[in-house]
Amino acid sequence: MIALLILILVLGLLFSTIYGFAFLMIAEEIGIDKVNVVYAMTGFGSMLAIITTVMKVKTTLFAGNDYDLLASLPIKKSNIIGVKFLSLYLMELLYCFILILPSAIIYMFMANDFAFILNMLCLILLTPLLPLLLSSIIGVIISFISDRFRFGNIISLILFVGFMVVIFYSSYLMQSAGQTDEEGIKSLVQMFNVMCWMNPSTMLLRYITIPGINLLVYIGANLLVSFIVILGLAMCYDYLHILLTATQSHRKYIRKDLKVQKQFKALFFMDVKRYVSSKTYMLNTLTSGIISVIIVVILSFSFKSIPAEELKTITFLLSAIYTILIIWCIGIATPSSCAINIEGPNFWIVKTLPISYKKYCYSKILLTELFLAPFVLIASTVSMILLPEIQVLDVLGLFLLPQIYLFSINCIGLFVNIYFPKLHWTNEIEAVKNSKSTFITMLIDFIYTLAIAGSYIGLSFVSPLLSFILTAVIISFVAISFYILTMKVCSIKLQELEI
Repeated sequence: MIALLILILVLGLLFSTIYGFAFLMIAEEIGIDKVNVVYAMTGFGSMLAIITTVMKVKTTLFAGNDYDLLASLPIKKSNIIGVKFLSLYLMELLYCFILILPSAIIYMFMANDFAFILNMLCLILLTPLLPLLLSSIIGVIISFISDRFRFGNIISLILFVGFMVVIFYSSYLMQSAGQTDEEGIKSLVQMFNVMCWMNPSTMLLRYITIPGINLLVYIGANLLVSFIVILGLAMCYDYLHILLTATQSHRKYIRKDLKVQKQFKALFFMDVKRYVSSKTYMLNTLTSGIISVIIVVILSFSFKSIPAEELKTITFLLSAIYTILIIWCIGIATPSSCAINIEGPNFWIVKTLPISYKKYCYSKILLTELFLAPFVLIASTVSMILLPEIQVLDVLGLFLLPQIYLFSINCIGLFVNIYFPKLHWTNEIEAVKNSKSTFITMLIDFIYTLAIAGSYIGLSFVSPLLSFILTAVIISFVAISFYILTMKVCSIKLQELEI
């Protein structure tokens, strides 16, 4: 965990410095106030804090496993909520530190405004507060609705898709802002104006012009609001715990004819039900499919700046780029790479089921295909529509190669998970995100995609037909090989697993 935090910190500061310096240079060039960049980065931090916290509110604040223990101790409810808020605050503080610090330091040197250091410290320390308070209220509402809605995870999925759209649209605005034409300048100003208001409390610091007073008002307002919200949630702590953890009452049961399903069908529908009912499992492994669609659309907007005549001359290359992007995205996270992990302490049930381990693996592979293949199909269709000219070979590349690749990375992910299972966990996040199999599969996806890009894009300049045939052969060979390997080792390795 420490290594991961250090990696996030180093890479985050690097990219934040690059973006901050580029924006400040552009802001100086077009004559807008450079401090806008700092407050825009504060807005990004606030948006990130809201999105990453809203789904943690239920489990962290009110529905934790430690409720019974804490309720029996002579501790004030306000202290309990305060400490739980602190755990969320520390993580969001890291994000705000990464986003705000580089831009603020560069701004101070460019504007020769070293008195801004106090504002910078206040922004870093207090920016997470308002987003956390808002996300706690929103999180309670969402949890209340989704837990009483048959398909409640759809709400979470819609929010997640909305978050991804905002992120990629912001990235598109950043790219547009790098242009020196009028449209690029307008996009930059628009992005700054929107992001500056993502955390309205920062406007107290900015628009109160009396030095010292603005800091006192900003600090006082944030701390006062935080105190009121934490106190209010503490007063409702027991009620909210019951509200968010109680099951539905007054259910109506209707007797129906009992239907006996075949073994594989019953196992597969059990896997589907578990997948759909788990927010962590579903959202973290649907990311690849969602990104593949969004990034294709965003990329098409970036191609608008290229004249139509020039686009026609490189249509074969654009088709290959779209294909490689879809391939790369779809392999970032697959359900199969953590499908065995998700069984966790209940893996003994799998061992006692009257079904072969091969059929068990078939179910995991089919689950990934069921939920990710439609996203691949949508991304391929959108790519085909957005290409200026389309050839038969382009259609085959866009629709055939990503689907074969999905099957191959599906088998690779399951093969890796069989060798590196993680069954001992207390939270699904450990099983889905913090596991060797997920990380190794993602790493393989990067290397695998680079090899495919070399054959498909590189050989496109020589012969598009040759590049398509060679790439299809490579992906098909990998898919068949890992499918056979997975089926051969699954029985032995799964039998050896100890609970």
